Amino acid sequence: MLSNRWRLSNLTQFIAAERWKQLDLGRALFFLCLLELVLGGAGTLTPVAGAFTLRMLFFLLALFYSLILVLKAHPIRRDSFTLFGAHTFLLTTGVLCGLVNGAPSAAVFLDVKPLVFFYVLVFFELTVKTKADVETVGRLLQRCAMIMATAYLVYVASMRSGLIYWPRFYEYMSDFGEFAFRDDRGFFYKGFLYLCIGVFFSFDKRRILTAGRILLVFTAIFLTST
Repeated sequence: MLSNRWRLSNLTQFIAAERWKQLDLGRALFFLCLLELVLGGAGTLTPVAGAFTLRMLFFLLALFYSLILVLKAHPIRRDSFTLFGAHTFLLTTGVLCGLVNGAPSAAVFLDVKPLVFFYVLVFFELTVKTKADVETVGRLLQRCAMIMATAYLVYVASMRSGLIYWPRFYEYMSDFGEFAFRDDRGFFYKGFLYLCIGVFFSFDKRRILTAGRILLVFTAIFLTST
């Protein structure tokens, strides 16, 4: 009897540990996907092998993890199925129209590739479940906005003080295709979209902290001349 109880206790602890590992894995992957999405611009800054980027890797991992969750009886809402079905229909229609009108298949693939990322919403739906998860997303968006705003202000200060040689910097950064330069006055990075989004998550009960965050982000946005 004691032996059976001991085995049952060990089994319970093992199952609990495995569930915790799955939870940690899902949350870690969710955090990395969202972090790369916000800070990574259009996703071309972090190549893994050739044209295969870190965003593509996270996308495949997220879909694979989502498939495992679905197979383990984690349901997807019916309205989500409708949304994904509508997106698939529009995507298929666009591909067919392009091919019928003689567009090169390579060009069609380049147009479709960023739109396929829409399906990562399945992963977000399965991993963002609680109010705490939503608050985590808000904090991450706010902090990423602070990071990008601070980095851009440091760049502007370095440029004005002569610490950065602009022609060389321009030549190096232009290779990524993520930056739109405005002479030597500044540049627009595709990830700066989240500067504006981060403002809405910068409000805090402490008014001075809120004002400081918003001022920092608005100053960075203003200096992009966008």
